[in-house]
Amino acid sequence: MKKNRPRILLVCRCFIKRRDGRFLIIKKVPTSKSNPNKWESVGGKADEGEDIFGALAREVKEETGLTVKHASSLVFSESYVRKSEGIALLVLTSIATCQPGEVTLSNEHCKFAWVRWKGVLASDLTEETRRAAEALSRYGQ
Repeated sequence: MKKNRPRILLVCRCFIKRRDGRFLIIKKVPTSKSNPNKWESVGGKADEGEDIFGALAREVKEETGLTVKHASSLVFSESYVRKSEGIALLVLTSIATCQPGEVTLSNEHCKFAWVRWKGVLASDLTEETRRAAEALSRYGQ
């Protein structure tokens, strides 16, 4: 293996869909180092040894208090390198359903909203979330 290859981080994200057809988006705190006050889908980086579903379920639980019921095998994927850190990211975004429950946000987020898909697209999203939302648009309706 070449020594100059960047580390690769797996990021698992999802748009959580409720029975009434609304989707959960969460707003980053104003003090966030990246994308303050922007809306995003739920998710984050996989820990060492976690599979994709395990990482997604853990991140959803940590960020919202919800329990993932099902994550679609239909996934939008993208990869890019964070040049400032020299880290390659592989981001997988799906649509998921959760067990009924109340949203309890982590300290990384300050607001949440359940919105129709058009509301997702109309929100002030992070660029990563916008790309995924646009790619998944035909499935999020």
